[in-house]
This record gives sequence, C-alpha cells and structure tokens, in this order.
Amino acid sequence: MFSERIGEIILHHHERYGGQGYPGGLKRKEIASLACIIMVADVYDALTSDKPYRLAYPPHEAREMLNNWSGELFDPEVTDVFLENLAAYPVGSHVILNNGESGLIVSSTP
Repeated sequence: MFSERIGEIILHHHERYGGQGYPGGLKRKEIASLACIIMVADVYDALTSDKPYRLAYPPHEAREMLNNWSGELFDPEVTDVFLENLAAYPVGSHVILNNGESGLIVSSTP
C-alpha cells in the first residue's frame, strides 16, 4: 500500500505547467514538485521510446523538444535540472559527425 502523497503524485503527473494537463487542469505551483519531476521524465521516456504509431526520437531531439516546452508544459527549473543531468548522446548512441564520419559513443563524462 502506498501513501496518499504518492497517489497524488501519480494522479497529477499528466498535469502541465501552463494548466493544459489532466485530470485537474492544475498549473504552476498547484502541481506537486515530485509530479513535475515525473512528468518531465515520463515525457522524455515516451519521446525516446518506439510507439506503434512512430519510431523513437533520438535523445538530442527529445532534449530539444523538452527545452522548447519548458515554461509552457513543464516547470522550467525542473526541466533545466533534468536536462543538465541527461547525456545528449548516451553511451551506445550511433552518431554522424559534421565531417560525415560516423561514430559510436563509448563513454560520457559529466
């Protein structure tokens, strides 16, 4: 069994910073901080995962989308911290360099 607080966080992780979400149309500070964190992580996971109706976005494109939605859909402070702690090109990513060569990310440093 989980606490009422956890239930509230789960219930509100589809709210959006500007009030566009559900189930309550909450906005800004009406949304629990942990729900704001989960909403950003949930959307990033959805963007970077294959779906029946589309392929996953590459991590760098998903990062750009989150950044663009910051302040409208997501708390800007939460989005900034999330993106600061997320590698743009995770280990194992295949990349094409601007000189046309390809590479594989084998390590990442903060």
